[in-house]
Amino acid sequence: MDRPERLIRAFGNFDGDKSGRVNTEAMVTILTTLGSPLSEEEVKEFIADADEDGWIDYKKFVNTVVFGS
Repeated sequence: MDRPERLIRAFGNFDGDKSGRVNTEAMVTILTTLGSPLSEEEVKEFIADADEDGWIDYKKFVNTVVFGS
């Protein structure tokens, strides 16, 4: 399993309804506590770029972060 798949699977653990999205609160928790934690400022930048009405499509987010697309 490659890195993007592992990240998507990790986000999926926070996706209770399996919609492919997590709320920004869960995203903050994920990014500040798992793996190599990001600073609050880095998290705010990611969320500002990814926020869709308080929800983030985590597959799209992972692809943007990993591949820049």
